[in-house]
Amino acid sequence: MNAIIRHLSIETNCEYFLAAEFEKYVHIYLKGESKRIKTMETNLDFGGNRLQIIPKYNLIIAGAYHKYGIEAYSILTNKLIWKRKDLKKVQNIRLHPKKEIISCFFEDSAGQLINYCTGETINKYRGIKNIFFDDNELYLLEESRLYVVKKNNKIIFKINPESFAILDASFSDKYLAVSESGKDVRIFSLESGIEIGRYKPIEGYHILKLIYSDRNDIFVGLLWGYQSKGDYYIVHFSEKGEEIRKIKTLHGYASSFLKDRNSFINAIGQEIDYSSGKIIFRYKFPKSLSMGH
Repeated sequence: MNAIIRHLSIETNCEYFLAAEFEKYVHIYLKGESKRIKTMETNLDFGGNRLQIIPKYNLIIAGAYHKYGIEAYSILTNKLIWKRKDLKKVQNIRLHPKKEIISCFFEDSAGQLINYCTGETINKYRGIKNIFFDDNELYLLEESRLYVVKKNNKIIFKINPESFAILDASFSDKYLAVSESGKDVRIFSLESGIEIGRYKPIEGYHILKLIYSDRNDIFVGLLWGYQSKGDYYIVHFSEKGEEIRKIKTLHGYASSFLKDRNSFINAIGQEIDYSSGKIIFRYKFPKSLSMGH
């Protein structure tokens, strides 16, 4: 089955989530209800992480590579709230926990901290490509030649890259797991900054998405065969990198985890329990491209 959905944006503390097509069309769903509430036409482009839901104010932040920059839309009213046509070539949009801020990172210019209510630039990042958060003021900055773990803006420790890009990162209360393109997942102690384990995928595979499961006290990843463009697996592994379980699954590319439901939603609308690999709900995602709605 070919997947129409190419972007998902899901947050723990939000009743809505977003499922978007290759470009423009963003479908809004309620968690636990199969039918979409509405479809909105935006200026979203495919590529990078350019779609972000804002739970507090029910906003959609959508980025475009060339012409339109970054825009904010109201889910409730369908109205354009603000636009920044000057912010072109955005690659990653990240929501800050507990703050009314998004971080936006660009292909060839400095990253920006933006107030998501007004679109106003608050500050700029120099030499930063991406950022990954936990819920307790810890975050991982991806610089070109170094990864930096900080808390309340103070450096906790630094990590030397082994690849050109971080695919995902996830924090537990004691550990940080980092997946890099074409490489192992490395697990670090948050107390010492020392690498304590590695999950080693089979040749030609890497972990696209990562989450720490409090319920099971393990890391969970979506494993993909990037060389063969082949199968997806749910994998469970310990803080030492020891594989506990591997379960074959479908359409992992656009998947997004739901931490509050111990599951993930894939690109064809299946909500899958990541402990068992079983489908626990089905959303009615579109089966053909929208041409107006």
